[in-house]
Amino acid sequence: MKDRFDTKWQALIDALRQDGQFSATETRQAVFAQRWAEVSGPVRSLLEKIAGDAYKVTDEDVAAVEASEDETFELMVCTAAGVADRTLRAGLRALDRATPCEATASNPVVPEKPR
Repeated sequence: MKDRFDTKWQALIDALRQDGQFSATETRQAVFAQRWAEVSGPVRSLLEKIAGDAYKVTDEDVAAVEASEDETFELMVCTAAGVADRTLRAGLRALDRATPCEATASNPVVPEKPR
């Protein structure tokens, strides 16, 4: 990212990975990077579900975690932010590689329909 939000986004990510109050820094960094082997138990199942299919998370998934609500919340936010960061960066890389097109009002670029 090379815009005015780059610094703010990176500051948010750094804070999430470093400045937790309820969970270990190493654990936050692991879940941010989806290094699941470094996390065990019900919290691992919950965080893997958040990373892959967050809409499927249930109250029972959260209740099964053997940690405080604050620690669980920190880890859930780190997991979601890690997914968001990877998605954002992949999208920006794709835009950087894209070929600019010549679209004008008299010559709009219309994508071809899939066959």
